[in-house]
Amino acid sequence: MKKEIVRYSAILILVILIGLFVYPTVYKYDKLEQKYPVRINRITGNTEVLRNNGWIDVDATQSEIDKVRSEVDTDFKEFKKQLTQEVINSVKTDVVNSLQKDISASEKRIRIV
Repeated sequence: MKKEIVRYSAILILVILIGLFVYPTVYKYDKLEQKYPVRINRITGNTEVLRNNGWIDVDATQSEIDKVRSEVDTDFKEFKKQLTQEVINSVKTDVVNSLQKDISASEKRIRIV
């Protein structure tokens, strides 16, 4: 009888310990875009994404994304200005060359006549 009480008590304690420390774990795991592992703290709600350099807080990741987006926008605007100027210069050069050829041809015709 005493062995049975100890046995059932041990099983009950084991089940309680498993319930407390193993399931549910502190983190809930998921995937972002079916690519990046994500873990969500069940208590605090803090969300982290696993990247090459370890677990990164989602808020930090979002600020990094915003920073890179801002840099790309700035670079794109500068590139757009440069490209526009290059196209304008190229068209200007082509038009001037064409006009010079037309003027030269017209001057030759005038001299002939």
